[in-house]
Amino acid sequence: MSFPQWLRSNSEYYLLAAAQERIATQNGMAFSFRPRSLNDYFWRFVFVPIYRVLPDGLRRFAFYVLPGSHHRAWPAQAERPRPAHRAFPKFD
Repeated sequence: MSFPQWLRSNSEYYLLAAAQERIATQNGMAFSFRPRSLNDYFWRFVFVPIYRVLPDGLRRFAFYVLPGSHHRAWPAQAERPRPAHRAFPKFD
């Protein structure tokens, strides 16, 4: 797994967990996500709060700069108009 993929998967996971915890506490529900390692502590208590206070423009810039799926080119579109498609073969 490349670094940008690793960064994206970890950030998605911990941002989702933080959002679920926030929604659960707003609705008076119990949510137990206990950090088990130093990695969990970093993502939950350093990365998530910093990410939440970043301005939206800076978030978009970081998303644009990091390589990922959003940089993939779309395939070239086929010529139009295309010939009619026959649903069933013609038997003569």
